[in-house]
Amino acid sequence: MYLLSGTTSFFIDRLAEALQNALSTPESEAFDTSIFYGKDTQAQTIIEAAKRYPMIAEKQFILVREAQHLNKQFEQLAPYVAQPQSQTVLVFCYKYKKFDKRQKFYKAVSKHGVFYEAQPLYDNQIEPWILSTAKTMGIHLEAQSAAVLNFNVGGDLERLYSDMEKLKLLAGTATITPEMVAQHIGFSKTYNNFELVNALAEKNFTQAMHIALHMGQNPKQHPLVVTLSTVFSFFQRLLLFHSLADKSQAASVLGIKPFFVRQYTAASRLYTMRQCSAAVALLADADVKSKGVGGDASQPDGILKEMLLGLMRL
Repeated sequence: MYLLSGTTSFFIDRLAEALQNALSTPESEAFDTSIFYGKDTQAQTIIEAAKRYPMIAEKQFILVREAQHLNKQFEQLAPYVAQPQSQTVLVFCYKYKKFDKRQKFYKAVSKHGVFYEAQPLYDNQIEPWILSTAKTMGIHLEAQSAAVLNFNVGGDLERLYSDMEKLKLLAGTATITPEMVAQHIGFSKTYNNFELVNALAEKNFTQAMHIALHMGQNPKQHPLVVTLSTVFSFFQRLLLFHSLADKSQAASVLGIKPFFVRQYTAASRLYTMRQCSAAVALLADADVKSKGVGGDASQPDGILKEMLLGLMRL
């Protein structure tokens, strides 16, 4: 009995696939493998299937995809999970969110089966994951190639895996270079205002400019007024953070969650109070230009780049 849950569907799908490959054979698949979809099935149908005996294999394999759509039916499944049939391996793929651990179903799985929660990778875990996955796939991938792949695609593991399969076909046994990744894997990562602020908070102007270029190509999706407002709020808060005598009060004074205080603490070491004041003035000037005063409001990407260049010169 397996309950695979979490926000990272890639790991859930791969684990379910591995279980199916381990327990099913081409000969037994037609008779002893059943696949249900949460949207299209009922709890009782799954229970009845799970109570059958295998015809060819030692155990029958039942996979319930999109199990999050079963909703309240998990209560009906709990009694079976508490007394599962030994001849059946039953796998539930509960994707895109965490399973409610207060439910009887979860408690039954924890006692009689296996619960797995797929956690998303942090940004600093993506490149190591790319390198280890490439090794598993038999791909010779340079470390710099992993960095370029991560930069182009971001943290979408499904897309990364698909692109690595593509590179494997193209390269064969040859080593995959950064140039090969840049040539064959297009830029697909979606950036937003918060990632721009994160880059500025770290004084990573190369990354900030790259994000700005991407956002400038999609002005409808990234209105300049919203971007300027978000960056303005960051530097305004950072200026206020500098003025605080008691930094332990930062979260309540700045109106942010305690988790984000460390970002302001780190940024305060990179930007002086005078630089923060200058940044606020730059952003106010950019806001005026975005309204057509002293600037060309029809070129929002130009105003954004000019603002970033100004911040770089502080």
